Amino acid sequence: MANTQGLIAQAYSAFNRRDADGALAVMSENVDWPKASEGGRVVGKEEIRAYWTRQWAEFNLTWNRLK
Repeated sequence: MANTQGLIAQAYSAFNRRDADGALAVMSENVDWPKASEGGRVVGKEEIRAYWTRQWAEFNLTWNRLK
């Protein structure tokens, strides 16, 4: 479990730095992500990278670590 929490913390940290490659590095190739600001979902690292890029241009978002 500690390893899982470490991976999640690493992904959150990278996301907060706007480091898409760092966040996506710990995810599978077919990761499925909700498009909270647009509705629907994106699947795969390239689609998620494109979504995050649009999202980061519009919003100043950060994720907090899990407790």
